[in-house]
Amino acid sequence: MQGTVIPTSGVDELSIDQAKLNSGMQQMLAKPENKPLYDSLSQLYYAGDMEAYKKKIYSLAQRIEIETGIKVNRDVSPEKIKAYTSIGGYPSLDNEYTVFGEVISGLDVIDKIAAVARDQNNRPLTDIPMLITVEEVSKKKFQKNSDTNIRKNENPCNRR
Repeated sequence: MQGTVIPTSGVDELSIDQAKLNSGMQQMLAKPENKPLYDSLSQLYYAGDMEAYKKKIYSLAQRIEIETGIKVNRDVSPEKIKAYTSIGGYPSLDNEYTVFGEVISGLDVIDKIAAVARDQNNRPLTDIPMLITVEEVSKKKFQKNSDTNIRKNENPCNRR
């Protein structure tokens, strides 16, 4: 995963719990009275206007909470907002996935992989086979490398 810097205009997205938003959307759209909403979202999706689609879904957060009782908004610390708007990352994965490694060399390869053509779900159109080498590193050496990255103003969670 390669994270990106979130523009300050996108800070509202940081306060949305993606899993709960999806669950709430499913419940809300299953109600017959919400068919017009379902139809308008489908039009945006199938037209390929993913920005408008995403914006519409995020605008429904409060309505989802009212109609379903699912709390989709979450508190985000000012420190986390600052990190995402200055260093970057991938907020929708927060608290959902474990970071299990770090690329310490070959970041140009990561950039090339991130630049390939992708579908609307952000998956590469063609699978990218990889040969991965795992090196056992002492906790002390790993901590030293992580501390160095942080001092360089790099987010250690940005590219792992």
